[in-house]
Amino acid sequence: MLGIRGPLGNGFTPQGRVLAIAGGVGVAPLYPLAMKGSVDTFILGARTEAELVFAKYLAVLTDLKIATDDGTAGYHGFVTGVLDEQIDLLSYDTICVCGPEMMMKGILDRLSAAGIAGRGQFSLHRYMKCGVGVCGSCAIDPKGLCVCRDGPVFTGDQILDSEFGHYARDASGQRKRV
Repeated sequence: MLGIRGPLGNGFTPQGRVLAIAGGVGVAPLYPLAMKGSVDTFILGARTEAELVFAKYLAVLTDLKIATDDGTAGYHGFVTGVLDEQIDLLSYDTICVCGPEMMMKGILDRLSAAGIAGRGQFSLHRYMKCGVGVCGSCAIDPKGLCVCRDGPVFTGDQILDSEFGHYARDASGQRKRV
């Protein structure tokens, strides 16, 4: 038997010039934006060249920049390094991000430092039990936002002063350090 729930929450709403940043399988929710022609620049990161997902397709659809942790393809390092060295954040109206939480936190910190946290749209992953915002397992304190009900995509200014990048929650809803 297989159970399926959803769709839950919201999605990306890119406007103007769009920068998409994906780490690992975080490329999955951003790939459709590139397919629609909505993405001007795409930064794709993975541990190794072999783990890059959709890279050859994205290269045809957008200006693709690649980062690998081990340097087997593109920039040797994290996507945040590409961001720091090759991207003018202020030239983008929307920055769509999905990937490991610490990667997204690093990007949020850079957007905040540039005074443009609200331009970022972050697709968060949290353990979801009820799917309607009652159980609290996917809560992002202190505002009480729930990933299942209010997300999974949040603007940077919504999550800037939250537990994002500091804590996650386990199946019981207890906070755990990231």
